[in-house]
Amino acid sequence: MKTTVTLKRFYFKEVEIEIDNNLLKGMGCEEISTYLMEEYPYDEEDEEFNKAELQDLEVDYKGRIYEDTDRFDIYDGDEQVYGGHL
Repeated sequence: MKTTVTLKRFYFKEVEIEIDNNLLKGMGCEEISTYLMEEYPYDEEDEEFNKAELQDLEVDYKGRIYEDTDRFDIYDGDEQVYGGHL
């Protein structure tokens, strides 16, 4: 007889990037969304990302993750007006 327990831990690094408004000038929320998902060169932030601390992501016993990952948010002042997952 054999009993196997498999434990998985999920780890991540997180950086917050503020996009220059000049890059987004004249775009609506959906156009910004498309730009962020398809065109923005995230590889330019690799050095900042490499310096970020490793954090753990909580996963319940059924493997569900309760935190949002890889997302963007668009704010008008302090109010979030649009956002989603990348």
